[in-house]
Amino acid sequence: MNVSFKDKPYATKDLEGVKFLVIDATGNVALSGEAKAVKDGQWTAALTAEQTNKLSAGSNQLLVIAASKLVAIPTSESISFVTLK
Repeated sequence: MNVSFKDKPYATKDLEGVKFLVIDATGNVALSGEAKAVKDGQWTAALTAEQTNKLSAGSNQLLVIAASKLVAIPTSESISFVTLK
């Protein structure tokens, strides 16, 4: 995941954290956790095969929320993906 402001990597030290939610095909929160910083502007969320195998077949959504120490309102982005069984 890339976290940036005005096309520049957001400094890791300026973020409270980056969290993620996986919303399954039925609309329920299937997974959640904290992303890990790789370097300024780059974060990763690794999911295990055991976790992804529990997802229902269909359209799922990954929602990422970044909370800054410098701005009061967190920001979020999402992406849809399809799980096949």
